[in-house]
Amino acid sequence: MRELGKQRPVCLRVDGQLAHRPVDSQIGGKLLQAALRLGREVAALARQAGGPASAWVLVLEGRARDAAPLLTAELAGTPARIVSAPGSGDDAIVQVVAEAVGRDESCLVVTADRDLRQRCEELNASVVGPGWLLGRL
Repeated sequence: MRELGKQRPVCLRVDGQLAHRPVDSQIGGKLLQAALRLGREVAALARQAGGPASAWVLVLEGRARDAAPLLTAELAGTPARIVSAPGSGDDAIVQVVAEAVGRDESCLVVTADRDLRQRCEELNASVVGPGWLLGRL
């Protein structure tokens, strides 16, 4: 496995496992809270000197996009940013990866999605599962 040291950027998709379920206000509220919690935890990790990455990108899709304004404000001054995917979060992550690779930067993507893993690896990004991130939060 390739060394996963200081990669840039780390891409995370925030959509939860709720993307294919009916979304009512209670589920939407829980998803918003989960997106905010994960964003805040990633921001704390991003602020750490000598952390695992020099930049972080959180991709929000679906109802999780409601967290974008709050997280954008909270992430100001950190090496983390929010991408609010207008459509597919996977497509937005692939675009972030392509841009990073185009600048000759390495990129680490955190996902459990096999298709997304393949698309990112085809662009020469490293890919790890969610356990990698969870072990650092």
